[in-house]
Amino acid sequence: MKKIFATMLVVFMAVGSAYAVDMSTTGKYKIRGNYEDNVSSINDSSDRGAYMYYDHELVLEPTLTISDATKIDMQLELNDAVWTASNQGHDSKEAADNILIEYLYGSHTFSTGTQFQGGLMAVGEWSHAFGNTKTRGWRTRINQPVGDGTLVAILQKVVEATEEGLAAQEGENSESKDADAYLLGWAGKAGDIDIQPLIAYIQNGTANTDAGSSDTDNTILFVLGAGGQAGMLGWEAEFDYSSTTRDGTNAVTDPDLDDLNVWGAYAGVNFDLGTVTPGLKIAYGSYSEDNGSFAYGEDYDAGGMMIFGEDVGFGPGMAKDDGNVAGATTVTVYADLNVSDALSFFGGLAYLMSNSSDDGPWKDASAYELNVKGAYKLSDNVSYHVDCGYASIDWDYDPSGDATATDDPDGITKIQHYLQIKF
Repeated sequence: MKKIFATMLVVFMAVGSAYAVDMSTTGKYKIRGNYEDNVSSINDSSDRGAYMYYDHELVLEPTLTISDATKIDMQLELNDAVWTASNQGHDSKEAADNILIEYLYGSHTFSTGTQFQGGLMAVGEWSHAFGNTKTRGWRTRINQPVGDGTLVAILQKVVEATEEGLAAQEGENSESKDADAYLLGWAGKAGDIDIQPLIAYIQNGTANTDAGSSDTDNTILFVLGAGGQAGMLGWEAEFDYSSTTRDGTNAVTDPDLDDLNVWGAYAGVNFDLGTVTPGLKIAYGSYSEDNGSFAYGEDYDAGGMMIFGEDVGFGPGMAKDDGNVAGATTVTVYADLNVSDALSFFGGLAYLMSNSSDDGPWKDASAYELNVKGAYKLSDNVSYHVDCGYASIDWDYDPSGDATATDDPDGITKIQHYLQIKF
């Protein structure tokens, strides 16, 4: 990766000297100290005790501007690492090699206003944070101004079967093993309301591992997000629906796979009172034994949560240490307090309820999380932050005569403070 990055810089400098390419960079650097107590105790109800560590990361977002109509955008994550004696970052990479290309794509805007984009881009996000898990993927994208908004058409290569060592790598059925996504959306205004509808079709050929079969699993995803501002009142809402049709059989896991239909809904309101902005957020994820759970997505923090949905999972179908919430209803009340231009505080209380009625630890389970955060702006580019969170979960499942009934785990505490430099 280090050699690739160095080669890129050489090419960029060569292109810049020949064609007078302008290069600008924004980014941020964060250095953080962390304290965690019992974060992993949710897995087995044991007291894991306190754990303290340091980490840091540098994110660069360079833009190469070739002309007013043509540019190349990228995001690089450098040395996202926990401080250890071995000087290693994520995936045990040495610090010098710990460089991740989050996205790298080119774009050109034609005289008609149509914009083409293609390359490694951010994927998994649309409208509000609810339902989103931002990752990166290969896409071509067309942005076309239509009405008071932009029509978006996307082709995404999810998996190239011949490159992943999957069955039927060659021959007439090899293309059926690919996974491709086709998305069509619009983002704009309808009067004073922001609206973002999206429909996506995902042909998940990799779900079928029979070498001689062309059967695939197909998913249709629909998202409708909206929001607006009316005086002091701000609001936003979203509805997500996903339907997966299981065509044929899967020889490896289940000979007769059921179709899956899950949905989620979210609504939030806030009142701008000047110094104080109180708010309310409600999120719902469906659950059934046959269909499974709708997950909130890793980008949705339910109004400031830093434990559930981040380090600890909640809801049926979720691993207890998964960074997601699924098959649950969450209600959050919160408030932002701006003491001055430099000093601000946040406080939030979230209550989570499992939507599962099946026998098991998630039946009627509930939890709460309390967060208090503060930030002080040291300069235009530098700020200091302190975040504190406490969470507790209540397992209501207590089958009569079952000596293995799940005990409530100890409360979870998470505290972090960090210095952030933006440029």
